[in-house]
Amino acid sequence: MAKLVSSPKKYLPSEWHNSNKLNYSSAEKERAAAERLRAECVRLRRETDATIARNQHDTAHKFSQRLRDVDFWKSELQRKLADNASETEVLVHRRERLEEALASTQFPLEVAQTCLSLRQQRTAIDLVQDDVEMQLLKEVAVIEAVQDSLQKTLDQTVEQIRVLRSYKFKLEKDLRDKLGAQDIDTTCAGLTNDRRDLTYSPEAVKIQSNSVTPEHWASLTDTNIAKAEEQCKASATLCGVIDSILNQCSQDVETQRGKVDLSLEKRAQEIADAKKTLEQHLAKLVVGPGTIE
Repeated sequence: MAKLVSSPKKYLPSEWHNSNKLNYSSAEKERAAAERLRAECVRLRRETDATIARNQHDTAHKFSQRLRDVDFWKSELQRKLADNASETEVLVHRRERLEEALASTQFPLEVAQTCLSLRQQRTAIDLVQDDVEMQLLKEVAVIEAVQDSLQKTLDQTVEQIRVLRSYKFKLEKDLRDKLGAQDIDTTCAGLTNDRRDLTYSPEAVKIQSNSVTPEHWASLTDTNIAKAEEQCKASATLCGVIDSILNQCSQDVETQRGKVDLSLEKRAQEIADAKKTLEQHLAKLVVGPGTIE
């Protein structure tokens, strides 16, 4: 039974020393490797810290520039909205003047038409196509032409007011977007590494499919402002046209009314003279037979 149990292997002292040396050498290599790894980790940490600091500084600069850009376009939008409101107010006033001018032509037109109708009641030789009738017909034509011109200008004015309000809506929407972007970027610019409530969001680093470039972003607002500026200029031009039309229409109506009044006075004097002559002849006829008797 004792022969079945083998005794453990025995090593020589030289083997024991060699084993210790091998272990020492291996431990030294592992320690050196660990030191190199630790040094590499320190280097990488410092390099990462420097990169993060550099990137954060660059991001802060970009945020600052971005906020200046947003503030600039916000100011431009607010300025153009003020111009739009001013032009709209002026044009609304012109529209009211056109409406009043158009309404004021109805009574003179009815008067002229009534005069023509009444003068048709003349009988016999007195139903003459005189200068009064010609001038009344011209007055009706002038007033109807004035009404047509005022109505067309009024329709154009109403349409221009609609266009101005349409661009006002676009500018206000753009301004709301700018204010929202400004609030978001201001919040982002104020974030620091000490914030406790920050969490990593993998979706944040993705570029959305509906994103635009900074150049496209600026061009969209610039286009809105440019088109709104064009409409403000068109409104200012239209206001000048309206003033000219109102003045011209007023002059045309007043001039023709003056001609009608003058013609009526002349005709009335002619009728009065004719009446007086007839009365004189009638008096002679009445006196004549009595004298003969």
